[in-house]
Amino acid sequence: MITLATMLVILATLSVSAEAQPQDEVIQDSVLLHIWEVSNEFDIDYYMLASLVYQESKFIVTDNLTQITNKKWFKEAFEYCGTDDITNPYINIRVCGYYINKWAQEYEGEPALWLMMWNEGYENALAHYDPYRPSNYARQIMQ
Repeated sequence: MITLATMLVILATLSVSAEAQPQDEVIQDSVLLHIWEVSNEFDIDYYMLASLVYQESKFIVTDNLTQITNKKWFKEAFEYCGTDDITNPYINIRVCGYYINKWAQEYEGEPALWLMMWNEGYENALAHYDPYRPSNYARQIMQ
């Protein structure tokens, strides 16, 4: 059986997006390869990371592929990456991978919580996380 995440990766590999506008740049194969590299570097499930990127950007390369909203929250990862250029899709995905890995180590076995932390912020996610009722965002990515 093909999962939703697998189907999303297949569609992205074909470099098509129904939501792309002429001025948008649809995700390139090299970005998918980078998602693979980041998932291996940080020991994150490739399909979960690819689904997160899809959820955040529909695989349309914009100036902020994983929707990093506040640079000050990601200072630690920017130092690790050696830059804070979130417009670079490779850095953007790497910053995301860095934090998903960090939270995975802190909250082992709780992928819904890690995804909620990415989407809502660390404090907000912890304040209302219920492992039996993860957010819609987390459920969509984990399908």
